[in-house]
Amino acid sequence: MLQPPYKDSLTLLKVSEKWDLLSGLRFLLALIVAAIRGKK
Repeated sequence: MLQPPYKDSLTLLKVSEKWDLLSGLRFLLALIVAAIRGKK
């Protein structure tokens, strides 16, 4: 029997969502750090 391909694509989607969230958090952190440095 063949494995349904949607399982793998769904897993990839979840992983990519996590990576997008992580990069988004890093971007926000960088913005906050830049703002703090700019104020000082």
